[in-house]
Amino acid sequence: AARLIESMDPDDRAATLDELPIEVSGALLRRFSPQNRRVTQAILGYDAESVGRLMTPDYVRVRPDWTVAHALDHIRRYGKDAETINWIYVIDQERTLLDDIPIRHFLLADPDTTVRDLMDNEFLSLRADEDREEAVRMMSRYDRTALPVVDKLGLLVGIVTHDDVADVAEEEFTEDV
Repeated sequence: AARLIESMDPDDRAATLDELPIEVSGALLRRFSPQNRRVTQAILGYDAESVGRLMTPDYVRVRPDWTVAHALDHIRRYGKDAETINWIYVIDQERTLLDDIPIRHFLLADPDTTVRDLMDNEFLSLRADEDREEAVRMMSRYDRTALPVVDKLGLLVGIVTHDDVADVAEEEFTEDV
């Protein structure tokens, strides 16, 4: 059971453990690899109704001083492990979110252009401690497939994808009905 749950995406893994009795989820969590245990515990550390519980830490991030060629190599290498690569997140050395750029801009840019030259420094983000209904509103309002999630300091901690937000919207609608 631990191997099966550990093979899930981090947000789904946390949601599954959240549904189990505490003694069962604790026993399963102890069988996870140290990396998966740390990621899962971080997600479970957020309030059950918060954006933090919906997010996944599997996203692609680049640095502003990289060239587009370097960024694309990085995306090729790490994108297969990401939840989505529709949006690429630009962070600084401290992991502060600086921008989010559609992958299309990378694909169409000159390889020698720097990521900084693609940036417009205007981005949407959610706070991990916000109510998850805010993710539904923002995703709907701005027609996005993914939104970055930051902590109180503006550090990028994950992303929320449209499929997770759709599940929340369905739950909220069912609750309202």
